[in-house]
Amino acid sequence: MFRTCFYSMNQTVNPLCSRSASQLPKKLPNAYSLFVSENYKLFKSKLPPNTLSKEVLRQLGETWSTMPMIKKAEYIKRHDEAANEYENFFKTAPLRLIYDVEDKKEQKLIMKKFVECGRLPKKPPASGYALFVSRQKRLPGQKSQDFIRSCAERFSHLTEDEKQLYKDEVGAMKQEYDALFAKLMNG
Repeated sequence: MFRTCFYSMNQTVNPLCSRSASQLPKKLPNAYSLFVSENYKLFKSKLPPNTLSKEVLRQLGETWSTMPMIKKAEYIKRHDEAANEYENFFKTAPLRLIYDVEDKKEQKLIMKKFVECGRLPKKPPASGYALFVSRQKRLPGQKSQDFIRSCAERFSHLTEDEKQLYKDEVGAMKQEYDALFAKLMNG
């Protein structure tokens, strides 16, 4: 999930990156995936040579689905413990961790985890239109495409002054967010 902070050519550590990906927790696979990873070789060894992986996985799936819950509980418990450890990491890790990882996607993932555990504020909407849409109520059973189309139509009927109010509110939200974010990152 996380990449290491290496230069690609000579595999030397990037001096700008103080934390390697090996120090970051990896999200553990679900209980079934744990079962498969631990039992794949055993199941494959019981089958004829040249058996396709598809067949091994099919048999593992059948075994899992017929396995008593008491045996599955062992894998579920291990998954739950690792998942808690993963979540707790983000509750205590330094916020500067966001900048210790080079890859932008990984930075976004780390930021999202910090927001989910309440350590960072949620980003404000990107535009006045996005704020307008976020405040609209979707009708039960209404398709997303129809909802967005109706929001666009309603927004187009607003006066320029009404649209400006949304833009100004987003601007104020962004300033507040940036100030709070900077305070948290430096504090």
